[in-house]
Amino acid sequence: MNDILQIKHLSKTYGGTGGAAATHALDDVSFAVRCGEFVSVMGPSGSGKTTLLNILAGLDTPTHGEILLDGQSYAGLDGEQLAAFRRSQLGFIFQDYNLLDTLTLGENVALPLLLDKRDPALRVQQTLALLGIETLADRFPYQASGGQQQRAAVARAIVHDPSLVLADEPTGNLDSASAKLLLQQFAVLNQQMRVTILMVTHDPQAASYADRVIFIKDGQLSTMLERGLQPSRAFFTSILDTLSTLEEG
Repeated sequence: MNDILQIKHLSKTYGGTGGAAATHALDDVSFAVRCGEFVSVMGPSGSGKTTLLNILAGLDTPTHGEILLDGQSYAGLDGEQLAAFRRSQLGFIFQDYNLLDTLTLGENVALPLLLDKRDPALRVQQTLALLGIETLADRFPYQASGGQQQRAAVARAIVHDPSLVLADEPTGNLDSASAKLLLQQFAVLNQQMRVTILMVTHDPQAASYADRVIFIKDGQLSTMLERGLQPSRAFFTSILDTLSTLEEG
């Protein structure tokens, strides 16, 4: 299976000028994500997870290293080119949904298509149906539950068929029932639609839905776990054991 995302020797340093101490948020991180793979990234607070996500999202630039998404390097893209690249190649799911309050759920989902001057009608309806919220298209975000808003955010992230979906703590604001439903839908999107997902999470239960978990500590790639043929419960236990080891170290 081809790699859709390649991260090569990625480093990010803040400070270090004018006598200030340098902070190494990321230090020589390298890994790849295969097309159609579901990967979780975990690590303690301050480990570099958010910095990694911001760089992958094109919101920050690395000090050293290279990122290739579907063979395209981020390097050398000017502001307009990077915006177009992010719009076409990436989908984003945020902890706090980031829906526009003045637009209906359907209109929020349509935004990526409208920005690319594509007719959204059929694709939006299909995507809402895939997430089980087709009857809510005309509701505004305040008229929907947190779980429904997050599913609308997922629909917006995948409606334009991006190469990669980046999810930042997507279950963080959800109750346990809504979180479980969302993760089950992530699994369906990944397994049946071959949506490639990279999810940053602190929740081992959420991480256990992934094919692979990457652990980052002190800005460095610490270890990885592959689900393989493990049952969900066994993979969850392996994740807990690895987190415990990282915290002890």
